[in-house]
Amino acid sequence: DLKSEPVLRRAFLAEALRQAFAATAPEVFGFDEGSNVHGRFGRVADWDAVSTRIARWLSTHEAELRQAFAVLAVATPHDSQADADRMVQWVMTDAVGAISGVVRDPQFSAEDLSERLAEAGLLPMLGFPTQQRLLYLEPPWNRRWPPSSVDRDAALAVVSFAPGSEIVKDKGVYTAVGVAAYQRAGASGRVVSDPLGTELEVSACSACGGLWLEHKGLQQCETCGTPWDADRRTGYLEFAAVMPRGYRATFSRPADFRGWLEWNPRSGRARLARPELDARPAANAMIRSGPAQVYQLNDNGGRLYTLAPAADERHGWLDPDEAEQHSVDVQLQEDSARSLALAARKTTDVLLISPDPERCPPGVALHADTPARRGAWYSFAFLLRSAASRVLDVDAGEIDVGVTPERLRAGGWVSQVFLSDYLENGAGYSTYLGTEEGFAALLAEARRAAAEALHRPGGEVCDSACYDCLKDYRNMAFHGLLDWRLGCDVLDLLVDGTLETGRRWQELGSAAARAFSGAFGLCEQSVCGRHVLLDDDAALLLVHPLEDVREAAMGDELAEAVVELRDRGYGDQHGKPLTMPTYFDLLRRPGWVWTSLW
Repeated sequence: DLKSEPVLRRAFLAEALRQAFAATAPEVFGFDEGSNVHGRFGRVADWDAVSTRIARWLSTHEAELRQAFAVLAVATPHDSQADADRMVQWVMTDAVGAISGVVRDPQFSAEDLSERLAEAGLLPMLGFPTQQRLLYLEPPWNRRWPPSSVDRDAALAVVSFAPGSEIVKDKGVYTAVGVAAYQRAGASGRVVSDPLGTELEVSACSACGGLWLEHKGLQQCETCGTPWDADRRTGYLEFAAVMPRGYRATFSRPADFRGWLEWNPRSGRARLARPELDARPAANAMIRSGPAQVYQLNDNGGRLYTLAPAADERHGWLDPDEAEQHSVDVQLQEDSARSLALAARKTTDVLLISPDPERCPPGVALHADTPARRGAWYSFAFLLRSAASRVLDVDAGEIDVGVTPERLRAGGWVSQVFLSDYLENGAGYSTYLGTEEGFAALLAEARRAAAEALHRPGGEVCDSACYDCLKDYRNMAFHGLLDWRLGCDVLDLLVDGTLETGRRWQELGSAAARAFSGAFGLCEQSVCGRHVLLDDDAALLLVHPLEDVREAAMGDELAEAVVELRDRGYGDQHGKPLTMPTYFDLLRRPGWVWTSLW
């Protein structure tokens, strides 16, 4: 869609480079322009040999550039003289520098120049998908190319092809055991050096969802303050991640497929690494939109993957445990083994939506630091994704969602939801939704869905989430967190700046309180309008997941209930536990709520 300025810029640069290479590349002895679908601009290794000629041609052919831009800009909002001046000036003076920056950036691994520029968002991304990765099912040597393999998009491959994963093909079950990459060499194949691909320094926090592409040398998250918990494998951790060029199976006869396959959604979630985008207010939120890099990270549940290089480099890097379990006869250099996460990255359009603390009522927790609050923010994210798919009239799979933290200048942090285009380089969806018109339409559609309780006419309203409201196959990893009531509550907070704790929870909360009190022999009471479950030894004051229960930050109504219960003799100072579990926890993990008293 050339109405999108980033798309128009990429198309214009592609045409400018096409003309420049056609005019100058033949002057370079031995230059091979190749046949890449993104453009016949040769290999990355040859850029230095042609860059001076390309820069000279672009800086001296303004007329040709203006003509090309005029053709591309017809019937778009960018056909003004000012737009033409700006775009042509960028290509003439800055484009070569931007290309050189991508060529020298170790984060990009494509060997063809045009493909690398497309991965970086400078050229249009053509072909679906482009960042595909192969799981080789048999060795490529001593046989005709190509060997048997299975392909996945890079973001899916970090999960589907991770060591220990099983893949079905032709009624056989193949097990992935490591990383390897090959390319055609004559009639057969040869090994590609460095199958691990680009290596990243990563600092990540599972508590707040933060991601930083550097090792900070910290013992706890600088955003939420969470340290690494080695027993639970959660919290803040600094580690190395690689973006593999390919994957390999056991290279042995597959097991017969018996009609079922054990599968575990171990995927990392989509993560953002602090994009630099300008913010603007909208309703009671702050929004940002534009191009950014989205990462998919698989850290094996905090355990990372152990990969060791094979003595014969043709076999790549293998997981020693998986190789032993599946009797892979390959000698490994285990003294060189490394603990690594698997990652994939793409440049695409994103829309970030964060609460404005100054416009939100007091006593509300705006950060996803507990399972209940993470459930609220992810429920809101998938509510927006459904609304966006209807506004744009596209499949929901065209849009990814995630939750990421934002540090506040005044101290503390808040969570923010992001929507990103699934396609590399973006399709303009998130950029449009970030406009005044698009964001208004997004909120209007989300509110319409919330007013209808997210269910089809005549459908029974569920107690958390179902396939009629928030759940689908793609978000299976989040099913335990999703709750349509929480999603609607966050929507109210960001649109109206209100949080009515009993609006959607009164009936369900009462039923959950009765069930819990009956199961554990507690008395149910109302204190200051709040559900309270108590006996002679302990009291549970039920709260909304988004309520801040810190004494210095809680709202007036909740504070009154706490004071009343303390006056009755409950609280640590009286030796009678007073806890404040959420409706979310009472419904999903009542046993944990009970044991947390003691």
